[in-house]
Amino acid sequence: MQSIPSGPDPAHPTRIVGEGYDTGCSSSTKPKLWGTQGAYRIFNMDGSKNVSMACMDISSRGQCYVHPGAKACNTSGYPFGQWAQDGIKIVNGSDITLTDLDVHGLAGGGVSTNVINNLTMTNVRLAANGMDGYGGDGVHTGTISFKKVVVEWNGCTETYPGLQPTSCHSWYGDGVGVATTGGDWVIEDSVFRFNVSDGLDLLYHTLGGNITLNRVWAEGNAGNQLKVRGNSVITNSVVVGNCNFFYGKAFTESVDNCRALGDAMSVGVAHAGETVSILNNTILSAGNTVIYGGAASGVAGKMVVTNNILIGMPFTIGATTGYETNSADIYPEPSGNTWTLVDSYNLKDGLRNPNCSPTGTLCGAAEITNKTPGTFNPTPVSGSAALNSGVSGLSLPSTDYFNLPRVAGGAIDRGAVEKQ
Repeated sequence: MQSIPSGPDPAHPTRIVGEGYDTGCSSSTKPKLWGTQGAYRIFNMDGSKNVSMACMDISSRGQCYVHPGAKACNTSGYPFGQWAQDGIKIVNGSDITLTDLDVHGLAGGGVSTNVINNLTMTNVRLAANGMDGYGGDGVHTGTISFKKVVVEWNGCTETYPGLQPTSCHSWYGDGVGVATTGGDWVIEDSVFRFNVSDGLDLLYHTLGGNITLNRVWAEGNAGNQLKVRGNSVITNSVVVGNCNFFYGKAFTESVDNCRALGDAMSVGVAHAGETVSILNNTILSAGNTVIYGGAASGVAGKMVVTNNILIGMPFTIGATTGYETNSADIYPEPSGNTWTLVDSYNLKDGLRNPNCSPTGTLCGAAEITNKTPGTFNPTPVSGSAALNSGVSGLSLPSTDYFNLPRVAGGAIDRGAVEKQ
């Protein structure tokens, strides 16, 4: 396919839309475009600027991935099979808007980018793509916005016609993974789950800009659930760090369970003076630590961890249990770095060697509705120590994970959910 021609400016984009795009984009009318015979990409945005795409199902049916393994795609000769590599490929693109898309079952990546300025994705699902859901090899600039985006089962293939994930393989498999990059990333009301490596990997966000995560759910990814670097604010989010999720499952081919020891959240700074703020989240970890902090050697950074519910579960990789019993407390890596850690008003439950002395810290049962991965429910029960015991004045969003008023009952609750 030739490159999609650019629109004259962001207010007048080239528009590619499917039937029903203006009436709710029903799955029954959404056009289905699928690639075959090893097509490199279904939509080509090489050099495209000012493009708006909406209401389409983009896939392939080859049930294979473009890397070595039992389900490697045939690349030796025609007929190659009913597979395509990437769903949407954006190279040197600018002001791209993707809305109401389902991008799934590709042998490579769902959305693959290489240098992009300003990207908005709303109500997009990136699922069961063989390499990754969203991969960025070049620098991001401007604003990168994810709103109501679901990123799941990447690193797996997808059955056809059943459309179920299978043959999950840790050749790569991030839900979202980018190389050295920058930009202002704003991710809200989105889900990163059951990807065979990290859920959201912004570890290489080292070129400036800010990261904002609000009302994010991350669960069952085989590496870290959320990984950020640079000035970042994470609020109202639920992290279920059961990094051993893929072990022993029928859909698992070869997965590196709890890669990098499966810390539930990994954060860092790249430049002096940067701050990572982790405020009013509910985080469960069955990896090595609940929150791991790293930084470039010699860089002085600040990590503010306040008003969270932090839960430790047994640390397990594969069939091996009892590495060091439960997941550990917050760990700011000291080697060559200068961290200022503000650990306050957190509720710590079941962590290994918890520090219970910081201001406002409570150590004891989390008392939420359900702490079991798979049926996890972060809502505090009546009488929970999390209720009305947080600290205010943190410039938090006015609503909680469920988009309900953040203060209900007289004072702020700890964790992602404000009990109404």
